[in-house]
Amino acid sequence: MEDFQTKDGKPITNDFTGYLIPGALDLPDTVSIPFQGHEATGPFGLKGVGEVAMNGPLPAVANAVHDACGVRVFMGPITPEKVLAAMERTDHNAYSI
Repeated sequence: MEDFQTKDGKPITNDFTGYLIPGALDLPDTVSIPFQGHEATGPFGLKGVGEVAMNGPLPAVANAVHDACGVRVFMGPITPEKVLAAMERTDHNAYSI
């Protein structure tokens, strides 16, 4: 969904009207398992509090596409066009753009 595009280093995505940002209803439920530990480099022994929401959904969707179609798409957003292109490749392994 989030497809910020550039051409020659300049943004061609000018505003958020064409830049779709997924909301909570667009993603599957995520289960977080807390780890009781101490991270010496983080404030108050904490580190990585926000990564679950940022890093989990895209790999989960990519794995679902692989399970359904047998192809890997390594770069987001995972669009129908990228999945189709990956399926049309002769090696059926990867597609990255």
